[in-house]
Amino acid sequence: MKTQLPPEANVEIQATISMEEMEMAVRQGKSAKAPGHFGFSHDFLKHIRKTIGHDLLQIVNDMYVGEAILDSQKHGVIVCVPKKRQPERPGEYRALTLLNAEFKLLSRKLASTLKKYTKVLLHSSQHCGIFDNNIYGALAAIRETTAHVEMKNSPTCLLTFDFAETFDKIAYMYLFKVLEHCGFIPNFLTRLKKMYTNATPSVQVNGHISLPIHIHSGIRQGCSLSMLLFTICINPFLCMLVRCYKRTTTLWEEEHTTLTHIQTMLRSFCTLQTPCQKSEVP
Repeated sequence: MKTQLPPEANVEIQATISMEEMEMAVRQGKSAKAPGHFGFSHDFLKHIRKTIGHDLLQIVNDMYVGEAILDSQKHGVIVCVPKKRQPERPGEYRALTLLNAEFKLLSRKLASTLKKYTKVLLHSSQHCGIFDNNIYGALAAIRETTAHVEMKNSPTCLLTFDFAETFDKIAYMYLFKVLEHCGFIPNFLTRLKKMYTNATPSVQVNGHISLPIHIHSGIRQGCSLSMLLFTICINPFLCMLVRCYKRTTTLWEEEHTTLTHIQTMLRSFCTLQTPCQKSEVP
């Protein structure tokens, strides 16, 4: 992974947030979404943004540029949404974090800026988080490859990787090391660390909310930045996989050796993501 962030990106990403950028972040938010523990929904912000716009902008800039983000502003409430109609096991629920409105505004603005440069940072085969790339392109590539293989009648294996609970398993040490390698300047990394350090969620079960949980790893499902950060984290593995494929003129000329190398590489990558510390439940 040799591509680094261009200098102009670092200038833009650490700049003070303007009123136009905040207005854009407000418009991009979806309606009818549950609020964070402060109780202010996104619909409420949309309705009164012209009245409190300057105050809201000051709060967001204090959180980001001034690095004066409070622990209470980072606090979220985890709700468990069923993946199926009659869930019976914990794995059949999806854990979503309800974040406060001002935190979501900040993360949405940063995600919008980062997305301008993901095409430079991420491998071209990545179909998430890059403008003009989407899941339909990935599906078309699979269909075309399948048709080509059937026509040529060549031996082929389709590998799929399902990283269970991926967002929860991203270690902060690994995350910031990858971002540093990508060329993000220390000033931005410090601000981003402020957004994650001492972030304590509570869990809501059957209408009851737990005490705050101290977490030491993971990015939150419900934050606009999470998907982009995950794609950046997974990019080294994707580049390693592509290099592994290119080492042989035909992937299956050395079938056993290649698959063994991929397996070893996958284990190494997952080990890097294993958090050094566990979450602390009171």
